[in-house]
Amino acid sequence: MPKKKTKKSISAKDARRKKARMSAMQRARTGRTHFPIDFGPMSPDGMNPQALSEHLPLAPAHTHVDPSDGSNNELPRSPARTWLEMSRAGGGEEALEVVERWPFRLVRAGRTVSPNKGWSCLRLLALGTKENMRSLCDGLIELEDASLQTWDPRTNAYVLAKDVPETSHMSRAEALV
Repeated sequence: MPKKKTKKSISAKDARRKKARMSAMQRARTGRTHFPIDFGPMSPDGMNPQALSEHLPLAPAHTHVDPSDGSNNELPRSPARTWLEMSRAGGGEEALEVVERWPFRLVRAGRTVSPNKGWSCLRLLALGTKENMRSLCDGLIELEDASLQTWDPRTNAYVLAKDVPETSHMSRAEALV
């Protein structure tokens, strides 16, 4: 006589199937325009997705690679320095927006960049810290000048120095001081 299935075993099996289906759907959706975004600097209060979309980084596949010939696009200087230089030179709003939304990662020195690590941009950082773009760029340049971070144009990453204190365990107010 076969053992009677319990409700618990059926629900656990259904949960495994649902999880497998969800991960398969996620893998299928992942393409050149889908990439992990770092919402770390964002405040926990809810935000309208439509309003948030104009602050998100552009897709790395569209900014770092020229679709016409497949060559790599690089920012030789950091996005903050590039933005300030373009702003002082009277660059157009569209060009400034590309630099504001240029995707980069924050990486600690000596570590490799994980493909699952989220992308950020100047606009997302400004929104999360509630600063205007000029003061945010000035602050990032101060960190570069103090050798606490450097810009790596090959990987599009701000590389934090090894001796920069870890702030993940701190409260938001402590980390920003």
